[in-house]
Amino acid sequence: MDATMLILQQRFAMYILLRVYEKPGIYKKEAVDEDAGAMGAKYETLAKLIDAGLIVEDEKKYVHNKKPLFLTETGLKVAEHLKSIHEILPSSECTSREYK
Repeated sequence: MDATMLILQQRFAMYILLRVYEKPGIYKKEAVDEDAGAMGAKYETLAKLIDAGLIVEDEKKYVHNKKPLFLTETGLKVAEHLKSIHEILPSSECTSREYK
């Protein structure tokens, strides 16, 4: 299997990519949305997306060490395609148990 596909198969990968796409400069805490889902899995997936070159952290010094996230050029292209796929598919709600 192509290793690049493993990145998008990570739990919450598409969710995080779309959140950063919709709000460039979003902070890590907001990008992983601490209200729902497994936080450890989300932060691990975020690290993998950064390592894969789809998301980049702004390394400047900020108050409380908050670092905004931005999509790379490649990440932007991937997110645009994911957004168009998301709009095509019918939407349905899931329970918090399914989400975790």
